[in-house]
Amino acid sequence: MDESGYSPGCVKVHMRRWILHVLPYLKKIGATAYTCEIGRRFLFETLPTLTPSAQRRYKRSIRILDAFLQTGNIPKHAKRVAEPPLPGEIGAVCKEFLVYKIGQRCRLITVENYQRLLSYFVTSLNVNGKTTFAQIEESDIIAFLNVEESKSSRLSTMRQFYRYVSKRHPDIKDMTYIFEFMHSTRTSRLPSTYERDEIKAIESHVDRSGPIGKRTYAMLLLSTRLGLRISDIIGLTFDDLDWDRSMLNIIQAKTGRTVELPLLKDVGEAIVSYLKVRPKTSSPNIFVTHVLPYTPMNRSGAARHISNVIVGSNIHTAGRKHGPHSMRFSLATRLLQQGTGLVCISETLGHSGTDVTMNYLRIDINSLTRCMHDVPQVDDNFYNQSNGGFYE
Repeated sequence: MDESGYSPGCVKVHMRRWILHVLPYLKKIGATAYTCEIGRRFLFETLPTLTPSAQRRYKRSIRILDAFLQTGNIPKHAKRVAEPPLPGEIGAVCKEFLVYKIGQRCRLITVENYQRLLSYFVTSLNVNGKTTFAQIEESDIIAFLNVEESKSSRLSTMRQFYRYVSKRHPDIKDMTYIFEFMHSTRTSRLPSTYERDEIKAIESHVDRSGPIGKRTYAMLLLSTRLGLRISDIIGLTFDDLDWDRSMLNIIQAKTGRTVELPLLKDVGEAIVSYLKVRPKTSSPNIFVTHVLPYTPMNRSGAARHISNVIVGSNIHTAGRKHGPHSMRFSLATRLLQQGTGLVCISETLGHSGTDVTMNYLRIDINSLTRCMHDVPQVDDNFYNQSNGGFYE
């Protein structure tokens, strides 16, 4: 795998999977050597207990073993499909819906999420031999909505899709009634935050001796010191950096708003340190992968690196989220504790308005207590009204 250009981290992940899961399975069935047939049996027994994403990872590990056993070579990753497939009659209407949402000026990242979930729906129907709208039953839609993964997003996507279908395709059976009494039940949770000394421990935990560590450290500081979202961190380009003015100018991926932030000394030095070891590539993005063909980093990969640093720093994370967004909440907490006004915090974090920033007040108990009023004393005569008959 090293000779084929796989990163050390990727090799480590597959090795762990083989040692912790495949080898015990060999011992369980009394086998002394791995074969392709054993690999298939292993997947047949293991996959039903895993999530869809974990299933893909296990299949990949087994395919690597099978290919090496049969050819002596390690296969490269298959190229990812540019767009989730939407085949057939149902897929054609799904594509119409996506074009419609784009026409409504819906954000591209939201449309991509619609496309991904609709592709899952169409694929699940095709697996059951259903390729037309006439074949879709209530149970098919309900089964798709009952999957725990992205449950609220599935409900929102399907509700909007069938509203579109009912208006634009009256010949198709109207299924909008299914969604009338369905509501997403999101529970409000307090944001996860970390204290100043914990943030310092997290930052100091990064091993900056290699290129990957330098990249992770620079991304982490953009999160802890400037409160950037992970989408804006991976989208950062050379044009966004104004070295002469020591400023950072970005157009936020989520809101589309332009934000100007000071390029703090520690942040700037971390970026420069990474640029010295960054792979040579024509990509305008600052942060890129370190495995050929050196493409811009994706959200999950960048977030995973930051999350691994937080967990590995040995601070107490039980009951708290440990992703890059928790660093953003933590920055808001510190600003509030320092007495920074809501308008300033809203501008720093790139919120659409102070009403969004108000959500961050939930994490600043000290500020909330300053808003409390003393309860006035109740006059003794209050309880003696109507000759003591107040409670009758």
